[in-house]
This record gives sequence, C-alpha cells and structure tokens, in this order.
Amino acid sequence: MAANTNLDSWDTNAASWDSYMGPNGNHFVTYLELPSLSSLLSPRPGEHALDLATGNGLVARWLAEQGCAVSASDGSAEMVRIARDRVGEDVRWSVVNLADEAAFGPLVREALELGGFDVISLNMAIMSLDTLVPLANALPKLLKPRTGRFAAALLHPAFMTLGASRRVDAVEDSSGNRGFEHKYSVEIRRYLDVPPGACRAVPGLPVEATYFHRPLHALFAPFFAAGLVLDGLEEPGFKAGGDVVGGWDKFSQIPPILVFRLRWMGGRAE
Repeated sequence: MAANTNLDSWDTNAASWDSYMGPNGNHFVTYLELPSLSSLLSPRPGEHALDLATGNGLVARWLAEQGCAVSASDGSAEMVRIARDRVGEDVRWSVVNLADEAAFGPLVREALELGGFDVISLNMAIMSLDTLVPLANALPKLLKPRTGRFAAALLHPAFMTLGASRRVDAVEDSSGNRGFEHKYSVEIRRYLDVPPGACRAVPGLPVEATYFHRPLHALFAPFFAAGLVLDGLEEPGFKAGGDVVGGWDKFSQIPPILVFRLRWMGGRAE
C-alpha cells in the first residue's frame, strides 16, 4: 500500500475537526465551498454521487439532501466512523487512501456496476495529498463518460499557500484631508516552488498535518495526462461588509479558494 503521511494525523485530529466543523461547517463551507460545488456539480435527484475525503460527512450529507444516492470515503478510518455516526447508514461508507491507486479498486467496481458516477466531489483535501496521480488515473474509471462531473475545492494556490500573509496598510488619504484609509492585500513571496510544510488546518487540532502546495500547472498536469477535460472553474470570495470570522470580508477582492470541474469525455475506461 502506498504511504500517505497525513492519514495518521487525520486519525488523531478527527474528533477535534468534527467538533470545530459541527454538522454545518464554517463560513468557508457555507459561503464559498458548497455554493461553488453546487454550481459546478448541479447534483440532481436520483443521480449516483461519490464524495472523496469526506471528513465528517458534510458534503456527503449535502449530496444526499439533493436526492442523490451517495457513496463516501475517507483515508482516515476514524473520520469515516464519525461521518457514519453523523450522517447515518443511508450513505455507503468506505476507507480509501487517495494516494494509493490500488485502494480505488472497490470504488471502481462500484462505478462499473452503476455505469459510472454522475457526480464526484473532493472538498478541501487536495492540499493533503502528496501525489495526485492515483486520483487522476482513477477518475476515468469512476466517472460516467461525458455527463459525469468531478469537482474539487482547494485553498487557492496563488493567494492562500504556505508563507502567504494578509496585510493591512494605512495609506494617507489622497484628498488632502490628512486622514488615512486601510488597504487590504495578500503578500506572496513564493509560488512556483513552495516546499511542503506542517500546519493545522483549523484552530485546536491536536497535531499538525502536511500541506502540499502546487502551482496551477502542477495542479492540473496529472488530470490532463489522464485525459480529463477542465470545463469549469470558480474563484469565490467573501462579500465586502459581511460578518465573516477572521476578517475575510475585508479581502473581498482576494478569492481564498479555487473550485474546478473535470469531465471524462472518452468511452468507458477499464
């Protein structure tokens, strides 16, 4: 089995993550992630959906609420246990390490029985994967050809990566009133080559996990190499003046996440 150095960390962090996120998630989930996933995936009643790296089951539950028949997996067995307790047995649960190509076998067999999944989601987990090749190679076998949609949300690699910092500058008012106005920006010192680093995804997690940065060309390269087609992309931001934890409403011109959609336009992959 391929190693995924983050799995032990997420087993340890699972209970704290669930406590922080609760049943409905944080402002990122509510205002950015779910609206963009909804826009790009457009899940419909009766469709077969697969939620990868499900965490505590937030997106899996949302897909079920749209009327989909849902399967969900996570690389952390403890996360899957928590998600099952939160969401229930109507979802088909499994433990799948997305960094291990062989681990996709049961999901590929399920997809074969269904004729492919209509919808596959991956919410805020790409940054935890040390390789995207197994996932990219599995998607043509998992997606329904042409009409199946895969969408992934991740921290925006151009604005929300390791070493990035938010800035507030007091700038003298150009009107001559001798006042100052605040200018909000993000400072990026590295983008093309940012080494992996340890961090806590949300406050209060017991241990750090490894974050893997990828510039856009490196992010999409494994999926393009597998023959997938990019046909949708959103960069949602918080609205100015909103009540958002962390002051993100002050940075309304900076999209903190990127959400993209891929399709498999070939025939049924074996």
